[in-house]
Amino acid sequence: MNNFLVREATINDVDFLVETIIQAERSGTDKLSYSTLFDLQESEVRDYLAKMLKEDIDGCEFSISSFLVIDFQGKLIAAIGGWLEAFNEDNMPSSLLKSNLISYCFPKQNMIFANSKSELLRNLHINREKGIYQIEFVYVDKDFRGKNYVSILLEEHIKRCKTLNCKIIEVQLSANNIPAL
Repeated sequence: MNNFLVREATINDVDFLVETIIQAERSGTDKLSYSTLFDLQESEVRDYLAKMLKEDIDGCEFSISSFLVIDFQGKLIAAIGGWLEAFNEDNMPSSLLKSNLISYCFPKQNMIFANSKSELLRNLHINREKGIYQIEFVYVDKDFRGKNYVSILLEEHIKRCKTLNCKIIEVQLSANNIPAL
């Protein structure tokens, strides 16, 4: 287990970060809500997630800079996203940054489709309090699970949190994610 490196994600890690987002979002199911909400195939969702990540907008879950990864002998095996809510140059909430990114990156017809699901979207909105460190999108490659990599990444996020003088961390977790619970 000593042949690994914990580091900040880079542009070269986008494909793994997309996989992290998709697997974490699925929470152990076959359902991908982005496909359902936007009437897209999984391959299309992957492309749009990559596009959003490459924008690297600080302060939301779709930012390369929010992710820490574990590199095991040249292979990425784990990632966790984390950021301090509303800690960006405009103090904008992550929900606004995320919705702006989605509007910018997703096709207009898919945005119209999602708009028709507005009741469902309202139920998915997460209220995040300014100044609280957010943890979201936890993923470990199936061949490396059970080896404490999540704890290692969480410890690194806790260190980040402390350097920002933040005292509260909030973890977003789907109720159907039994292994994580």
